[in-house]
Amino acid sequence: ELPPFVAINGARVLLNLGDSVTTDHISPAGSIARNSPAARYLASRG
Repeated sequence: ELPPFVAINGARVLLNLGDSVTTDHISPAGSIARNSPAARYLASRG
């Protein structure tokens, strides 16, 4: 059984995209370079 619904308060829209944008447009294609800012950010978050 699923837990009860919990309200989300104070959330904001990150992206509001039209129907012509697919997940291929917003997800990374390929690997993230080991010493890139993105890799350091992700590594710092565990």
